[in-house]
Amino acid sequence: MGQILVRNISEGALARLEAAAAAEGATLEDKVRAVIEAAASHSQREALEHAFALGREAKRWREERGITEPLDVVALIREDRDNEEPHR
Repeated sequence: MGQILVRNISEGALARLEAAAAAEGATLEDKVRAVIEAAASHSQREALEHAFALGREAKRWREERGITEPLDVVALIREDRDNEEPHR
């Protein structure tokens, strides 16, 4: 196993990592190791290819259902927020 030493980490980033580790019941070292492993698991090209594949799948799904207008998420949230019914 390799080792690295990372210097000059901002206090804010370190605090967020420590908080995330504590919330997961892990050590800071465990959390940083997981972050590094996740970052190294896919190349940027692979991540972009995956994102574009998801976009193509969403487009195909919408076309199959005849959905041509873009989804207005803001309008849907407002409609739900303004609805007087306790549950739908």
